[in-house]
Formats: sequence, C-alpha cells, structure tokens
Amino acid sequence: MRKPRFDLKRTSSITPGEPPGTIIIDPESKPPRIDVYGIGDGEVHEENDCAPERIAELRAEFRHLWISVDGLGDAGVLTDLRDRLGMHRLALEDVVNTGQRPKVEEYDNQLFIVTRTPDDAGGPSRQLSLFLGPDFLATFQDGPQPCLAHVLRRLREGRPKLRNAGPDYLCYAILDAAVDSYFPVLDAYGDRLEELEDAVTDSSDAEVIARLHAIGHELASIRRALRAIREMLTALLRLDLDLIRPETAPYLRDCQDHATLLLELADSYRDHCSSLVDLHLSLAGHRMNEVMKVLTIIATIFIPLSFVAGLYGMNFDTSASRWNMPELGSPWGYPIALGAMALMALGMLVQFARKGWIRLWRGRRDR
Repeated sequence: MRKPRFDLKRTSSITPGEPPGTIIIDPESKPPRIDVYGIGDGEVHEENDCAPERIAELRAEFRHLWISVDGLGDAGVLTDLRDRLGMHRLALEDVVNTGQRPKVEEYDNQLFIVTRTPDDAGGPSRQLSLFLGPDFLATFQDGPQPCLAHVLRRLREGRPKLRNAGPDYLCYAILDAAVDSYFPVLDAYGDRLEELEDAVTDSSDAEVIARLHAIGHELASIRRALRAIREMLTALLRLDLDLIRPETAPYLRDCQDHATLLLELADSYRDHCSSLVDLHLSLAGHRMNEVMKVLTIIATIFIPLSFVAGLYGMNFDTSASRWNMPELGSPWGYPIALGAMALMALGMLVQFARKGWIRLWRGRRDR
C-alpha cells in the first residue's frame, strides 16, 4: 500500500541578503499555464492558456473571474500577473516558496490564503495558494490539484450556487474540497492500522514496530497541517471584510467543522498507533518473561540435582573412613541416588504448580 508523506518540502529558498519580495524560481517548476473562467449571469466562459494582458478585458466583461495558474516556473509571467491583479509582492514570494504553512493574510482589499493538500502520488503535501479579490479568485499551484478539478467539474455541470454566487463562495468551495481531500487519506491510515493490529497480536516481528513508528510520524505531520488549516479558517471567519459576504460565512464554518473533525480523527489514529506500539512492547515483554520463566524453572530444578550429582561424584573411598561418602559400596546406591533426584525434581514441579507458576494439568484451578 502506498505510504503518503506530509513533509513541508520547500521547493525554493531565499538567499540571505535579498530584499523582501524577491522571487526565486525553482528550476524544476514547469512554466505557468493560465486558465481563466469568466462567470456571469449563470454562464461560464472558459479561456485556456490565456495571456496575462487578456485578463483586464475579461474582468470588464464578466461579473467575476477564476484565474487558475498551474506552474510556477516563470518569474516574468508571475510578476506580470501580480501587477495586473494588484497582488502584494510579499504574497507572491510566498507563492513560489511552496513550503508555507496554511495561513490567511490581508493585503489592502485582497486576501491571500495558503492551504495544503495531500499528494496522490505519495510525495510531500502540495501547497495551494489563493488570492481573493472583489471580482476575482486567483489560484496558484505547482502540479496537479484534484480538489481544483473537482470544483471545476461542478462549475461546468452548471451548479447554480457556484455560478451565481461571488468569488468568496468559489474560494470556500475550493477550500472545502481541499479539506475533504484528507478524508480518504485518513481512511487509508485506518485500514493500515487495522492490518497492523492483527500483525501486532500474531507476530513479534521487529518490522511491525518500525511500520508503526513510520505511521505515527506521518500522522503527526497530518495533524500539524490540519491544525494550521483549522487556524487559517478560524482567522478567515474573524476578518471583518466585505470580501466575505455574510451568506458565505456559514459555509466557511462548516468547512472549519470538517477540519476539526479531521484533526480529531488524526488524533484518534495517532493515539491508536501509540497504543499498538505499547501493546507490541507489552506482548514482546510478556513473551520474553514466559521464556525466562521456563528457563528459570529448568535451572531451579537442576540446581539440587547438580548438587547431589556433584557431591557423589567426588568418589571418596568408604573403606578409608566411615565419614566418607555413604552408599558408595551398596549395590542399590546408584538407583537410590537417581530415585532421590527424581523425587526432588517431581516435588519441586508439584510445588511450582501449586503456586500457579506452571501448569502440569489442564482444567480450572481452585480459586
């Protein structure tokens, strides 16, 4: 089964001494592709691979726009788009540095929102950046974002709420899809923990504990991302801006509830993972105690037998002194010694059984 990772991998960095707002492009990023969706009067106009200078005309033609930018590999295109939309240069710097934690920031009459989504390919979580303006929503991603594809499908299907509401509702729809994308991921972790629960009780393999530690580390990363997403949604609801209409606030609170539910689910799975680690260690210790108990009983039984065998193995001649070893000259000396040793061993086993340390017979013990 695929093992998702949720590390905040930083794909570009800031050189010390550079002025604020410096855009440093990751050489592995692909060139930006700008797709614009004009929304007005219940209709959607799509314009793929749009040039930045075309956006001004579309803003004048439609009630609001969804500007989807896929790829962060060209600083010139991104800067041109920033200037045309009036985005803050510090926010664009955070867009290309894709190791940001989820957050919301207010710039003049715009909101800059960062969230993170799980990667279906099993790599680090992906950053999704959103700029919300009075008549547009711009999204930036460096790679596929299934949550955007889901919202775009709903938009194309003619969902009236998406087409008739403003860009704030479209922003909510994308954030809600991004949050809900964690549900199948956590369900997969639940299935993996159920499999490992059977492995913990049936096996003492050291690989099980390593897998549990790996899952615990990944769940901790998910918890950090979900906690930051919940804080971002809480901050978004607290902002007193005209960009978020009163009728959109209940939907954002519902999205916040989803984030809280996911965070509680991640906490539950992490606690379950910790309990499985404790169970594995307890079972391993119990198995070791059982082995040590058997070995201790065997050694305890043989201690007096070894004493008798060693004592009679000294072979003192009884004809030299009457105080030397008895029964050495008796024809029944050897059987008597073996019988005495057997009786001592049997007596010790019975005593151990009466104390409940071992079981010599099946059945219920007296309480």
